[in-house]
Amino acid sequence: LQGGGGLLQDVTSSRSLAYYLSIQLAGFITGRRVIIFGQGIGPLEGELSPWFVGGFLSHCDLVIVRDFKSYAFAQSRMPITADVRLMADPALLLEPADQDRVDDIFLQENLDLLGKPLFACTLKGPLKDRRQITSLARAIDIACDTLDCGIALLPFHHPSDLEYAEAIHALVKDKEYCSVVKGKYSPSEMLGLIGKFDLVVGMRLHSLIFAANRAVPFVPVSYDPKIDEFAGEFGMKPAVHTPLIGPERLVEAIEDAWEFRGRIKTRITEGMTKLAKRASDGFEGLGEYFDRLNLWKLGMLREMKDRSRRKGKRTSEN
Repeated sequence: LQGGGGLLQDVTSSRSLAYYLSIQLAGFITGRRVIIFGQGIGPLEGELSPWFVGGFLSHCDLVIVRDFKSYAFAQSRMPITADVRLMADPALLLEPADQDRVDDIFLQENLDLLGKPLFACTLKGPLKDRRQITSLARAIDIACDTLDCGIALLPFHHPSDLEYAEAIHALVKDKEYCSVVKGKYSPSEMLGLIGKFDLVVGMRLHSLIFAANRAVPFVPVSYDPKIDEFAGEFGMKPAVHTPLIGPERLVEAIEDAWEFRGRIKTRITEGMTKLAKRASDGFEGLGEYFDRLNLWKLGMLREMKDRSRRKGKRTSEN
């Protein structure tokens, strides 16, 4: 069972794609059933990457993907008899951590000192791109000034996002209203923390998923087609695409999102009903597949064999 996440892509590196395909290959070679669950497929930039991914998927017993583009890719590359299904990202069904724990993190990170309204920015990018870092820092300065808000830079992927957040924070002029969340927290803790913010500006897909989960208005900043597709689920488009060459468009998008936050919240609430159902359908499809395999019988058979071995061992010892 491989998933979820955007594993079958070669933008991170061709080695990453080769690694995840090799796991599938190991399953095929050893006669195991291979299931793809809750995954996004692509981007695939290598000339042979789509061919390899399609070929491997065609040997899987069940493929359940998290978005329409991945679904279309799988359907076009797999046999007509293949079991291909569409779900939504499993993280949409995640439950937040206990509220007391979330409140403790909020205070521990001194987020209560930033004031209200409070925005979260989940940003990523190469440290060598100084123009984008400067643009993001400038956008934060302008937003803090015009909206009289506090902004927390919230890393999702450690250590790279933390390093990136600190590089941006170093260029922010008024650090009284901007801070970096430095702790590394569990997904349920991050989900609960996202729920404490009034607006989320996100590059990381799961920051937007978590915002939708908690009905927090968000501003999508796209570095990958998966951001565009997720925003489209709510009738939205990314505010800007990276690389960012100036702060103006991002600031305008943040100001608009804050002005129309009630309307955005309604869109998110309506969209989440549909997406949560799709995510649940994915788990139900997986459960139905396991039911067809009668795994409980296999479990009983293994238990009987284990008992037989233990009994035989005791007999030989006596």
